Amino acid sequence: LDLLDSMREQRVQPDITSYNAAISACERVREPARIFGLMNQMLRATLEPDLTTYNAAISAHGHVGGWEEQLYLLDIMRSRLARPDMISYDCLIAANSTVSR
Repeated sequence: LDLLDSMREQRVQPDITSYNAAISACERVREPARIFGLMNQMLRATLEPDLTTYNAAISAHGHVGGWEEQLYLLDIMRSRLARPDMISYDCLIAANSTVSR
């Protein structure tokens, strides 16, 4: 995640792929709390989160039992006209089956 800051310091503007990679990194290190901050940075940079952004965020929250955050992200996704796909629902189902055990 420090790479995003380094990019800015070098006057290179992160693009949606950069942010999506950072969000996926949050999932790998199990730090989903940083994701909403990254998504807000995207919006401030006039980058609209896409389906990949939302799916990565939903998946990351599912790995730590954050089903409420997942549903919140799904609502945001729908309100911003990003249509959930099979991956979106698979992430929700996988997380719910983990929480139910």
